[in-house]
Amino acid sequence: MRISVKKILFGVVICALGTLGSVADANPDDMASQMHAHLVTATAARDAVIHGDLDAVHKAGAALAAVPMSDQMPEAWRPMLAETKDIAERLAVTKDLQTASGLVGEITLTCANCHTATGGGPKIEEVPQQKWDSTSQMPLHKWSADWMWIGLISGNEAAWKRGGQELVDAKLAPRFEDVEPSEGLMQLEQLVGIVGTMAAEQTLDEAERARLYGQFVGVCAQCHLKVKALGMKK
Repeated sequence: MRISVKKILFGVVICALGTLGSVADANPDDMASQMHAHLVTATAARDAVIHGDLDAVHKAGAALAAVPMSDQMPEAWRPMLAETKDIAERLAVTKDLQTASGLVGEITLTCANCHTATGGGPKIEEVPQQKWDSTSQMPLHKWSADWMWIGLISGNEAAWKRGGQELVDAKLAPRFEDVEPSEGLMQLEQLVGIVGTMAAEQTLDEAERARLYGQFVGVCAQCHLKVKALGMKK
């Protein structure tokens, strides 16, 4: 089952994140509908972690766990979908964002393994070019997070590496020059750069990429919570 990446990025990742009401309406007899529901809820869980919102993590995890499994689902797919449900159930009750970020990494690995085994998942036609300037760091971080995410779950190395390279290029240091070093924001930004360098330059297997992505969203959560506590705009 192949889905255009344009539909993913503009129809799901950007527009549908955090809007989980339609997921409950996933047709149990339509596998495409179920896979769409998986993508919406998993991505919503990821974004909830990135924003440091544990309540939203719980809601997205519960929604992902509740996606029905069709009677028409091939037997070979069922163990991987059952694993996804198990991870989602743990997300729905996790007590901290660090654990949640690791579970997001586990979800990407399960998705990647399933898509590799079944020949399904998003189809990457091309990774668009982006222009960076000093006013667009956070949009580019979001762009990078999305392309690493899609690269992971689709098994597309070019998308994964391109997202990582943008993390290296889209530095936030100018924002934090006036912040007390003890707040640790510069250090968190350096960690984001390290993640980007590893993604762009190192040869990693899917499990290593999934762990790295989980660490990345955990760093994002820490940074966003600190920025919020300091009264800064994201």
